[in-house]
Amino acid sequence: DRTLNKQELAEFLENPRLSLPGYKDMSGGEKFILDYNPLMHTGVGRWVMSTAMGYAQVATNIQTGLIATGESERIIEGAKQGKTIEKMVDDGDISPVHLLQKSINKMADQFATKHFDEQGRVMTPKDLIAAGRPIDAGTLLAEQSLAQIPSLAISVGGGMAFGIGGAFLGAGILGGSVYGQELVSDLERLYIDKGIIITDKEASLLRKGSAYKAGAEWAGEFAGALLFRVGGGMLAGGASQKIVKQFTNSYIKRWVLGYAGGAMIEGTSEAFTSIMQDGTDLLVYGDEVEFKDFWRNAVNSFLIGSVLGGGLSSTMAVVNKPT
Repeated sequence: DRTLNKQELAEFLENPRLSLPGYKDMSGGEKFILDYNPLMHTGVGRWVMSTAMGYAQVATNIQTGLIATGESERIIEGAKQGKTIEKMVDDGDISPVHLLQKSINKMADQFATKHFDEQGRVMTPKDLIAAGRPIDAGTLLAEQSLAQIPSLAISVGGGMAFGIGGAFLGAGILGGSVYGQELVSDLERLYIDKGIIITDKEASLLRKGSAYKAGAEWAGEFAGALLFRVGGGMLAGGASQKIVKQFTNSYIKRWVLGYAGGAMIEGTSEAFTSIMQDGTDLLVYGDEVEFKDFWRNAVNSFLIGSVLGGGLSSTMAVVNKPT
């Protein structure tokens, strides 16, 4: 399909003579900077770029998901007429942002770090740990966790800054976005890509499945934000202050306890959401989801959530030492 894979794209970007038409007219200094750019010529640089692309993908998906939610009925009506997402955009039925998001997702996937097993399947951090490759697992886990910062900022950040109201609103934004994201994803995966024109029956299933997944996202994020706020010692009041004071003997002790608490809360929240969304695919759409898939997805979601949640919670535990 003339699409560059990650290695081919890296080679193209690393070779300004190929990627920049004006390269030959540049000064010697400009050529030197391009030829030895540390962002593209070192492993650390490539990891930073992969992580940044993942971050951008998550952030833009949240926005596009909200737009898709607002356009959900128009999307469903277009699918009933046998239209693809591309055709709906061409006809002016929905926003062109959907096609832009497809391009962003495709580019982010090209940059994303991937490891493959002997069967050619993409390995998750859990798979890499089981295969005795902890360094690869840690690098991949860090990349995927940092990419989730926009989501954590909306839910946990809202709860820490504005209490229950902030947590409720932040979780609502993410849940609303998930409704649109999942509706478009499931519509294409189950029907459009298979050439199936949906009827009212399939439309009802799409609404139900998307609502269930959005509800799971809201519940998981809302609970996680509240527990994170409590666990991080961020709630005002005498009782919480007394509890926190018991763990202020040293910065190291607070850091360790903060990391463990934040990791458990955010990791459990993400695992819960994963299980509920996989359960929706099984119960609503009849997907063949085996127990090992539930377990695999839940563990990976827990690992990703725990790394980011633990890091933030441990920092806050140290910074917010009660007087």
